[in-house]
Amino acid sequence: MKLFIFPNTSSQRYIDASLKCIRLLEEKCGAFCVLSPENSELLFGNDGYAVHTPDECDLVVSIGGDGCVLKAACIAVLYDKPLVGINSGRLGYLCALDISALENADENVFAPLLPAERTLLSFYLNGEHHFALNDVVFGKEYFGETVDLAVQCNGRQLASCRADGVIVSTPTGSTSYNLSAGGPILLPDSPCFVITPICPHFSDIHPYVVPDTAELTVCVAGRSEQAIVYADGIMLGKIHDRLMLTRNSRSLKLLVRDESANRAAE
Repeated sequence: MKLFIFPNTSSQRYIDASLKCIRLLEEKCGAFCVLSPENSELLFGNDGYAVHTPDECDLVVSIGGDGCVLKAACIAVLYDKPLVGINSGRLGYLCALDISALENADENVFAPLLPAERTLLSFYLNGEHHFALNDVVFGKEYFGETVDLAVQCNGRQLASCRADGVIVSTPTGSTSYNLSAGGPILLPDSPCFVITPICPHFSDIHPYVVPDTAELTVCVAGRSEQAIVYADGIMLGKIHDRLMLTRNSRSLKLLVRDESANRAAE
């Protein structure tokens, strides 16, 4: 089994955890692990390591926390490969395994896991295509400000508000920022998105659940001149007018534990 490893390299602690995980996957599970050229150099220096592209592999494996899974999802979707997360972070809701589970593992380590199709949000910003597994957030630029935003569903006005921002969340992301902002929890296979205002100026503005077949448009309105766009926690840029979001034609094949196949994940 050939695994494309996507490690968290943000600190030495995560690098050490990734090195340990690769060793266990190869020694205990009989896997052949490969990395991108950049990550090979970061982890193994000038000695290098096996370098391959994801299309030659059976699985994409993220080693880190949920943030690492969200980043690795881009590779998994692009190459149409299943993704499995191995947790070396804190909570790791999106991760099916913990590194400690590899200590006594064998070549069947991934056999109990089930593939779960996860819906993705899709949009274009400044001519570039992006997608999000968790959410797309439209926010203010500076602390202490608010932003005026209007949301349309299939071309019809759905809601408008002055707030810290608006979250458009997938079912997978419904237990993340959406939940903290007062939005509902959705089952992972729910065919819908949820739109949740962040600290709205008027308390009678509530979240909306809409079908995932809808075309959603978030517009900068009122006195606001722009809004900052984030996808899965990464700032992508600004909009001065509007941005359309739809369900991506592809989905993420995320491997999950049997008991958590129908559980929302952060």
